[in-house]
Amino acid sequence: MRDESRTMIGLLALARDQAVEGELALTLDAILDTGALPDLPILRTCFTPPAASAPVVVVQIPSLSVYDRLMQSALPEGIAA
Repeated sequence: MRDESRTMIGLLALARDQAVEGELALTLDAILDTGALPDLPILRTCFTPPAASAPVVVVQIPSLSVYDRLMQSALPEGIAA
């Protein structure tokens, strides 16, 4: 009984976490129609998308002289930084 409860809780969590309630219900109906019992690890694999990898971001930090030139161009004429 304990394993069945864990499976049911796992199925409910899977449906909620992945927002696949309808699709999971149809899959469970098909599994139960064959007389088999749901296999939670297999269903997790089917309904959990692969983890997305983070893109590689390269940050190039300019030299401070670039900021100096930017500040000089932003100031009105006759005002020194």
